[in-house]
Amino acid sequence: MAAVAQVWKMVRESTLSELISISGGTVAGLLLASMLDFIERVPSLVFLLPGFLALRGSIAGAMSARLGTALHVGTIEPKIGLNPELLENLSASMFLSVVVSVWAGFLSHLICTLLHVQSIGVLKLMLVGLVGGALSSILLTPFATVAAILVFKFGVDPDNVMGPIITTVGDVVAVLCLLAAYWIVEGWV
Repeated sequence: MAAVAQVWKMVRESTLSELISISGGTVAGLLLASMLDFIERVPSLVFLLPGFLALRGSIAGAMSARLGTALHVGTIEPKIGLNPELLENLSASMFLSVVVSVWAGFLSHLICTLLHVQSIGVLKLMLVGLVGGALSSILLTPFATVAAILVFKFGVDPDNVMGPIITTVGDVVAVLCLLAAYWIVEGWV
């Protein structure tokens, strides 16, 4: 009977997070649709966007999974604050996000070149990746940390809910950060 209760708890928690994920995915899609004119003017961002979105969700999702595990085994206290393991997770996630975002910018320029699509340039695309990766990490990393701790404190298993929620929030935040990064880089370079 306890196994049935545990399965039912997982289904309840996962269903709610998936509904939130679907709703957030719709918001991210609407946000992208509203940017079609902009994307047509800067086609090289089309090649940066998919990798950038996948990157955000992968890194933040992996970090929230590690936090969920650390909360379950007790290496991180379920309270908002910094400890060595949490700092290691935050630092690794932010570093990885920035480095891979720069690489995504380089690959985007390479793809544009190979497909004869107008690029804003390798330096600008790498800077857009760098700034966008940094901005989204600054926003998503604390969100994922606080959310994992809060859901754990309320008796919800972070492993059941954080993946769909963080990838959805990550999509919306990443689109906005990539757009902001483009405007920032255009103002600098």
